[in-house]
Amino acid sequence: MFDLPSDQVIRLLEFWIRYGSREQVMSYVAHALVEDPRNALRYIKLHLKAYDMNTGLPIVSGLSQDHYNSIVRYIGEDDVYNALEKICGTSFESPQYEITGEKPLDERIAHQFAFLYQRNKLSK
Repeated sequence: MFDLPSDQVIRLLEFWIRYGSREQVMSYVAHALVEDPRNALRYIKLHLKAYDMNTGLPIVSGLSQDHYNSIVRYIGEDDVYNALEKICGTSFESPQYEITGEKPLDERIAHQFAFLYQRNKLSK
């Protein structure tokens, strides 16, 4: 499912929430992340699609708080964090929010999510 175009997946999840239940959607997405933790990155990237204004080609932007809120609309934040932690391991102990840098894109996105996750947990 996470390999479909992002707008289709988001519409499908919205449709499912509206005519099914949020619990069903959250259970489905959580199961997909437990089955293969790499699905967490695929799922996050669905929410990060943007388009280059010059070329019109899709690009992946950084993870904002709005993106984070959109991501956790369909799954518990703990489920995403736990899946990412399985991929990244101990580097999550003190995640850094880097917009650019030497880290590969997937690692930066994972750390951006972890940073926002930990900040949101502290503020609750």
